[in-house]
Amino acid sequence: MSHIFQYLFKYIHKTPDHTRYHIGDTSADEPINEIHDYQDAHYFSGGEATWRILGFHVTKKDPAVTSLPVHLPEYRSHHQYLRTTTSTSMVSLLDRYFQRPIGNFTDTSGIHHAFSDLTYAEYFTLFCLTHFDIHHANDHQYFCEHASDSHDAPLMHVVQRDITHLHLSCIDAIRPSQGELFYLHAILQSWSALSFIDHAL
Repeated sequence: MSHIFQYLFKYIHKTPDHTRYHIGDTSADEPINEIHDYQDAHYFSGGEATWRILGFHVTKKDPAVTSLPVHLPEYRSHHQYLRTTTSTSMVSLLDRYFQRPIGNFTDTSGIHHAFSDLTYAEYFTLFCLTHFDIHHANDHQYFCEHASDSHDAPLMHVVQRDITHLHLSCIDAIRPSQGELFYLHAILQSWSALSFIDHAL
């Protein structure tokens, strides 16, 4: 909806369109002034210029959304890029979901919930991942992942999100023609799991 208002605002307040053309000998080399062309074609409307001068944000997306990949056990294209630091992960968010902490956590209402009961989207809506820090070992909002037999990537801290900043998680769309992957997607939307084996894949 916000994109619609942005489009209408810019459409109503934009200045008239214009174009430039040149008639001459095409065989002759005409000097090109890219700076002049940019300044001549780039413009702000009165409303947008005032908005920028006053220091307001031109665009904003809220709340933040995490895109969650879905892949089969042998598929590797959704895995994170290898980095030089030891705090980064080579596994996907789905793999991280499968090795979420063991035990319970307490929500903002004081109600206890089991990590094993969280669905894929619920888990990343309530928690985020950060590199392991021994200084947060006794912090009640920090939890440690459990080790996985499928990879040897370093464990990360699972941090409970701040409820004052709304965060959403959305599982990537999968076409029915993708077969087994589509059924995994359907299961992950409604059911919790601790591994691919739980889904008989």
